[in-house]
Amino acid sequence: SSAIADYDKAIRLKPDYAVAYNDRGAVKKALGRHDDALADYNKAIRLMPELALAYINRGLAKNALNLKNEARKDFKTALELARKTNNAKIVAKAEQELRNLATDEGS
Repeated sequence: SSAIADYDKAIRLKPDYAVAYNDRGAVKKALGRHDDALADYNKAIRLMPELALAYINRGLAKNALNLKNEARKDFKTALELARKTNNAKIVAKAEQELRNLATDEGS
């Protein structure tokens, strides 16, 4: 994908750019490459532990890999981080994903 190549270049130029890892992971996830995406989200979180969106994305990848408990932990972490920064969009997304997990387990 040309988008992945663009993120690869951005990361080569600035290896500590957490958002580029997060965004490259999102492209990989969209392509169904959940394990590869997970590695990028892990790197983004190591570089920027307060990046709530990376926890949301990592939770989605883990959920796709059927790692429900780990996904739940990531969504809860995202929720805590987003509440601290008053990021209503991420709060809403984390709450929705936690509800989705609860619904999936209830069925």
